[in-house]
Amino acid sequence: MRFVLILLVFQFSILASAAEYQLCFLNDGPNAGKLEPERSKQLQAAHMQHIQAMWKSGALESAGPISGLPGSRGIFLFQSSKEESARLASADPKVMAGELRIDCQSWNGPEGVGKNYRKAYGQPGFKEVYVRRVGLMMKKVVPGHSLGSVRVAGTLAGGDYGYFVLLETDDLEKVKLQFPDARSFLWFHDAQVWDGVS
Repeated sequence: MRFVLILLVFQFSILASAAEYQLCFLNDGPNAGKLEPERSKQLQAAHMQHIQAMWKSGALESAGPISGLPGSRGIFLFQSSKEESARLASADPKVMAGELRIDCQSWNGPEGVGKNYRKAYGQPGFKEVYVRRVGLMMKKVVPGHSLGSVRVAGTLAGGDYGYFVLLETDDLEKVKLQFPDARSFLWFHDAQVWDGVS
């Protein structure tokens, strides 16, 4: 009975989703690891400036490095069309130099991701709260498996995986053992991006 309840709660949270986002993975490009150190340093600074500009324009909800997923280095989370998100992500200096390449997938997640963070940013007393959380991309929901404490969940479209889940845990090895067929990773980002999201 317990696994049925977990499955129903997970499916309900997906059905309650109200917004379309784009999860754009920053994967190794054809020139990954081939650029001169000074050029890589310049590109990293330009990459960070590009992220700031996308966020300030309101196009980007969150971004951050990931680990535990070979060949992938980070995620951009947009609330815009797949085409517009790919266009913005492709304008990143590291992508243009071939150090990174973009792979975007539509995610139907909860309304309001990043909105409270955006309102609070720069206000008196505001402090960044960086966390590492396990992200999990699954082909299907597996009855009988407890996902633990789920922060957000939703369906994916346009790729090999059907669901994206962000867990409250940072125990990547435990999650990999429990879900060996899933694509799982640690995402380093500000926890406040999810404030006000149910």
